[in-house]
Amino acid sequence: MKKNFSRLKEFKVNLEALNEHKDLFMQQIIKDIAVAFFREVILRTPHKTGQLQDAWQIGEIIKIKDGYMVSIINNTEYAAYVENGHRKRRKKGEKKLSIKEEKKQGKWVEGVFMMKLSAEYIEKEGERYIQKNLNDFFRRYLNND
Repeated sequence: MKKNFSRLKEFKVNLEALNEHKDLFMQQIIKDIAVAFFREVILRTPHKTGQLQDAWQIGEIIKIKDGYMVSIINNTEYAAYVENGHRKRRKKGEKKLSIKEEKKQGKWVEGVFMMKLSAEYIEKEGERYIQKNLNDFFRRYLNND
């Protein structure tokens, strides 16, 4: 009785190729998630002058011990104040209050939380990006059609 193992050998070759390209796969997932985050944070950024929106950048993908990392950066001097909120300017001689008191008296500008809200969204939706890439990756390396 003759057996044909050519499909099994082909599967083994594809499995080895998949293993060789796993770093590219991980980088692609990180890139897709970073681009989605970037898009979200820009949409949530106030655009009074456009300067804050225009300053967003996606950093380089860096391999770290347990995976990869990419930074979403905004070097605008006031970006952190827009994100987290800030005190309004005090008039000369006005005493400094606690944040709680400033909020009560309307002397506090609430943050927009463009990064925080974008991160929460991506944490919820990130699996979708991973699944899409995973399906494409497996289709490319394990599909015998």
